[in-house]
Amino acid sequence: MKIKMVLSEKINRGHSEIYSINMDKTLQDASQEMSSKKIGGMLVIDPNSDPEYVGIITERDIMRCCSEKLDFSVCKVSKVMSKNLVVAKMDDEVPYVMSVMAQKHIRHIPVIEEKDGKSCIKGFLSIRDLLYAVIVEKDIRIQHLNDYANTYKSEVY
Repeated sequence: MKIKMVLSEKINRGHSEIYSINMDKTLQDASQEMSSKKIGGMLVIDPNSDPEYVGIITERDIMRCCSEKLDFSVCKVSKVMSKNLVVAKMDDEVPYVMSVMAQKHIRHIPVIEEKDGKSCIKGFLSIRDLLYAVIVEKDIRIQHLNDYANTYKSEVY
């Protein structure tokens, strides 16, 4: 199964938004926004940069700041965000992306599409999205095999 299929199914379930936050916002702003939207990560933008997306901030980054006792009302997103984005491509296979995410210890990944030599972010997936897709695919496969097995049952007793 390809990443574009997982992203398409997520969009069909009504989850098409790509959430982002300005790098100059505070951790308090980020945590409030993530909490209100019930999400675990957001892309970080710098409106004065090209490309506009410059990183990612996740619930893990915020939790790490809790342990360091940083002041959430002052500390900027730019200080704690992950700057080196690991991305998935639309034609990547799900098991490959899951493997990369496990190796890099990440739970959220932007999905890009390359057109005319430029990369464009098309979506944002979590490991939960990928696990859900794998489970659904396995359930369908099991049902097909059960249907096949029940179609050709032997009448010999």
